[in-house]
Amino acid sequence: MDGMLAALHAELRNASRQVNAFGVNLNQLVRHANAHGQVPESVTWLAAYCFQVVRRTEAVIVELGRRLP
Repeated sequence: MDGMLAALHAELRNASRQVNAFGVNLNQLVRHANAHGQVPESVTWLAAYCFQVVRRTEAVIVELGRRLP
């Protein structure tokens, strides 16, 4: 069980890093949109990626909750 919890913990840490990177990229895109008056095409891809990471993170949290005493 400890090995499974460690793997879930590692996955949550990875998801946290990905969400942080998303935030950095989103800030850059918003700055670009404000400076140029247009939203870059990459916003659609970035939003989809963020939703994917959040869904996976939620699934890991649920699994972790099931395994806790």
